[in-house]
Amino acid sequence: MIPGPLVVPITAPPGEPRAGVVARVAGTLLIVLAVTGVWAWFTVLSPFAFERWEVFETSATVALEPGTYVIYEEFEGASGTSSRPPLTVFVRSIAGRDIEVTPLIGAAAPDPASTPAEAYRTPWHEGRPTTEFRIDRAGTYTVTAFGSETSRTALDYNSLLSSFVAVAPEGQPGSLGSSWGLAVVTYVPLALGLAVLIAARFLWPRPRRRSRPYPS
Repeated sequence: MIPGPLVVPITAPPGEPRAGVVARVAGTLLIVLAVTGVWAWFTVLSPFAFERWEVFETSATVALEPGTYVIYEEFEGASGTSSRPPLTVFVRSIAGRDIEVTPLIGAAAPDPASTPAEAYRTPWHEGRPTTEFRIDRAGTYTVTAFGSETSRTALDYNSLLSSFVAVAPEGQPGSLGSSWGLAVVTYVPLALGLAVLIAARFLWPRPRRRSRPYPS
């Protein structure tokens, strides 16, 4: 027995060009792709997906999988050339084992084999990499971060009160996690989808349905 086609072919309604149907389907799919891109950007790609807490809370408990993680400081101006002293960071497993941390600000050149962490800036979050650490087993870890001993002025403390600490796997956020990435995964397919639908409306207008005459 020869099986039939697995995909139902697109058929045009009577009086409507097939090209118009294909264009409308493609435009709708592009808009759906844009909506999916918004969801993916806010939940996976962008800094919104990071574990974070306010600096004055001092520490937080996070569940992590094996791998390398980066501690980010989030405050206004973090992605620029800020002279603010970095936070002091300690990481400890739930069993009390201290995890080695590597400072990223003012440290020696990173290992060429590793992926250097970069600062990020979106309309909602702005952060700079401060420390990284690696764990070899999944579990619950306590991350403690507090202001440096040199941050003793009132201005420094006021800045700390509006700061956050974020934990992210190495390599995140990538290029798609930036504001440009949001435009790529959302605005580009949305604009294309709307353009295709508008073009289909003018190039292949749907035939008007004739009204049925009322019986006399």
